[in-house]
Amino acid sequence: MSSAIFGKGAQLQVEQTPGMADHLTISEVKSISGPTLEAEEVDVTNHDSPSAFREFVRGLVDAGELTFEINYNPADARHADLFADLVSGEVKAYKILFDMAEMPTISASYEMDMDAFVKSMPLNIPVDNVLTANLTLRITGAPTIAAV
Repeated sequence: MSSAIFGKGAQLQVEQTPGMADHLTISEVKSISGPTLEAEEVDVTNHDSPSAFREFVRGLVDAGELTFEINYNPADARHADLFADLVSGEVKAYKILFDMAEMPTISASYEMDMDAFVKSMPLNIPVDNVLTANLTLRITGAPTIAAV
């Protein structure tokens, strides 16, 4: 039997007060992608490198970005906060909560924590569908994932 985790029910949360444990759920999240962690490679090839092959060592790790789409409502307090955070550039603590209620074989729930700022927030205003926003968070530092 597969141990795949069903994505529905995940929550994206953001802290309200820096340094406090007062995370609030961002409503109407349709999808979440990321973070896009990637290690840099440093070319250390030299005249003594064997067989004319390049040699590399791992460099710094970039936590990358987290993107998410919401059904945007400018009257929603969290959505208004995201817009204000884009303008201010403030770094806040974000977390993704993974819903394990549908997984009877998994005894713990998990969360991924990261510090990030809102990098972009393009709106989509179609004539024949709902208003949406596709946000990009730029992660700073190392994200963590742990059972809660």
